[in-house]
Formats: sequence, structure tokens, C-alpha cells
Amino acid sequence: MARLTKQQSKLHQQVMDLVHSDKVLTFEEKEFILQNYQGDGIGGTGAFFTPEGLAWDFTIDSGSTGSCLELCAGIGRLSFCQYHRHKPEHVTCVELNRD
Repeated sequence: MARLTKQQSKLHQQVMDLVHSDKVLTFEEKEFILQNYQGDGIGGTGAFFTPEGLAWDFTIDSGSTGSCLELCAGIGRLSFCQYHRHKPEHVTCVELNRD
């Protein structure tokens, strides 16, 4: 994979500043994070990020039992979409990689 452009690096830094802030994030800030998080920037971790449109499509038929469990959640895009479409009472994201 290619290296990040200066613009991608700048946006990713803004993402990390939001992630590490103590403030309550707005919906728009959460979407900004999902759209601009770059992971390691070169694909060295083998991480796969679900494209936004696909994540929303997955939630069309998923319904909700009041709980949402996402395995291998990464940054949690699928849970984010599920939450905003079906409003489950409880969301659990499981991710092996703490970073």
C-alpha cells in the first residue's frame, strides 16, 4: 500500500486528537473519525476497514434484539451504523488489537 498523503496524515492526526480527548463526541465528529482513521497508514497490520456504504447495507436486514455484538470490531464502524439505524440498548465491540 502507498504511504499517506500530507492531507491524509493531517486528517488522521485530527482523528487521533478527537479519539484521545475527554469530550463527548458529536455524531458528526464520530463520522469524521470513521471516514478519516488511517490505521497504520501502510497496511502493515493487515487490518481491513469496512467501507461506509457496505456497513450501512449490512444493517438493513440485521434488525435488533436490544443488543449488538461486533467481533473483530476494529474502529467499530458496523456497530456505529447498527446503533444509528436500530438503536440497540447495549453495544459490545470485541477487538484483540488494543491500538
